[in-house]
Amino acid sequence: QLKALAIAAARAAREKTNASASEQSVAHAQLTRLLADASGVRENFDVLSWRAGDLTRYASEAGSPRRTSLQNNFNAALEAVIKNSQSTHADRLAAMVGKIRLAALDAPEVKAGETSAAPKYPAALVAQARDVVKAADTQTNDRMTRQATMSVAAFVLREVGLLDESDALLKAEVAKAIAPHYFLSDLSENAKKRGDKAAAIAYAQQAYEKGEGPATRLQWGGLYVRVLLADAPQDTARIVAATKSVLGDAQAAPDAFYERSLRSLERVGTALDQWASTDARRAALATLRTDLDRICEKIPSNDPAAASCRNAFRPKAKSAG
Repeated sequence: QLKALAIAAARAAREKTNASASEQSVAHAQLTRLLADASGVRENFDVLSWRAGDLTRYASEAGSPRRTSLQNNFNAALEAVIKNSQSTHADRLAAMVGKIRLAALDAPEVKAGETSAAPKYPAALVAQARDVVKAADTQTNDRMTRQATMSVAAFVLREVGLLDESDALLKAEVAKAIAPHYFLSDLSENAKKRGDKAAAIAYAQQAYEKGEGPATRLQWGGLYVRVLLADAPQDTARIVAATKSVLGDAQAAPDAFYERSLRSLERVGTALDQWASTDARRAALATLRTDLDRICEKIPSNDPAAASCRNAFRPKAKSAG
């Protein structure tokens, strides 16, 4: 039930629509019951923490008593996780994400020309975010655990506008991480939030270059191409070169046209299709499609991957099929 509610709430947030009065009433009652049940909170913690903002927005009107009560109930449940000595640092960070997203519902938006890259949050919330991150940083020693935990820690700092502190944390991890490309990608996101397009591209490229293995390189190469398309759309030569490199990774990856790897290629194809708005860009895309077709020709025709390959850079053909 909660999963279905979270999907509906995420869709409403994405499409900027509101739930009906009856949908709000049902959702509010469901969430109120769940948040009052400590075991229910533990069972559904991932959804409740990361989707706290969407769920609250879906189940209540801004400024209403229902909104206030739901925010209070959410914050109490999340605060209990942060204060619980048995909670992992990952759980405390996730709870912090939830508190930030709840606060974002009412936080003043940043006006044009202001330097902050996040809504203006209460000082106490920003201070708590710092404290939770510091504890996770100083008390997490296992390298595998740090890999996931520090990425979320940097995200928490980014979300409250502490981009310099987030950068410092990520840069420290890059040098010692098991998989540094994740942290380099996070640095690219920070740069993008600052409006520093050159840095966003540079970090995305480094993330791609640090990836090991065809499937990993394909995924992070696809991200690099999409950053180029968004932040340097005029640099056709660089976009083509990067995409050709990703196609080389696809050719080397045995599962390039299945599941996650295929979705990565399809996202690149969609972004390229949207980018190709001039004759020169359309010509560049045609060349890339030809390169992909050559790879597809080597796949047996009775293999489902053959059709997936042919349509990866042709989103309109895929949707028509």
